[in-house]
Amino acid sequence: MNYIPRSVSRLGYRQILKFKKNGPTIMVVGGVVGLGVTAVMAARATRNIDPILEKHSKQRIDIAVDAVDARDEQKMVVKLYSETSFDLLKLYAPTIIVGTFSASSVLYGHNILKGRHLATMAAYTGLMEQYKAYRERVAESIGPELERSIFDGAIAKWEEDPDHPGEYKRDVKYSKPAGTYLRPFFDESNPNWTQDPTANYLFLKGVQTHMGRLLDLRGHVFLFEVYDALGMPRTKETIVAGWLLNGNGDGYVDFGFMTDQSPESVMFRNGAERSVRLNFNIDGVIWDLI
Repeated sequence: MNYIPRSVSRLGYRQILKFKKNGPTIMVVGGVVGLGVTAVMAARATRNIDPILEKHSKQRIDIAVDAVDARDEQKMVVKLYSETSFDLLKLYAPTIIVGTFSASSVLYGHNILKGRHLATMAAYTGLMEQYKAYRERVAESIGPELERSIFDGAIAKWEEDPDHPGEYKRDVKYSKPAGTYLRPFFDESNPNWTQDPTANYLFLKGVQTHMGRLLDLRGHVFLFEVYDALGMPRTKETIVAGWLLNGNGDGYVDFGFMTDQSPESVMFRNGAERSVRLNFNIDGVIWDLI
């Protein structure tokens, strides 16, 4: 029979889960603190080493005087060094134990974090691959142009043609959805944005060209590097995503504003609009592929 109330057991399991979740951080922080304590203990132990060394020197002189022959002296010297080593070990034993546990704690916490990082990267990569495959299936079902329009913010509906009753046509209207790390807006919130549409267009084109050359030069470009060049704040996703030369992507850097057929993008290219929504053609997660 269980005498523990459910509320208490739930609280206990919740605390255990929180400890497991924060365990790596606790172990790393505790290990770092322990290494600091180790340094202090080592300094204190060193202050007490002089009596041991003085005792060793005195006994070494006595052995040189009292030894019967060279063989007897050798045996006595070996015994003396063994005793001195044991005394030093006892002096530094607490320091060694604390230092060993501290270093082990840091390494173990690091290994846990590394394992979680690899698991997260694998899951994120899988989601990106599924999303890409989903877009390919949608494009194959309704056509690549309509799929791209919907991806760019369009809403396609079948509506009856007022001029031809009984006949229906697909009406595509564009909305302005919230920006994401792959589809951010370049607008007045950006420090590099200006009132001049041409200057904005040339700025984006220049950054895109620079990043394309950087991809050709070193073989990879992270999305956060593009964000930095554009003056946009980084996100967690931009740290691991980007472009990889000779990978499974397009092999070039494209911000989308020069090819997007949405009305806003067309107006931006024509100089009638000062802001535009970007669409980065990243290859996906490249952190674990470099």
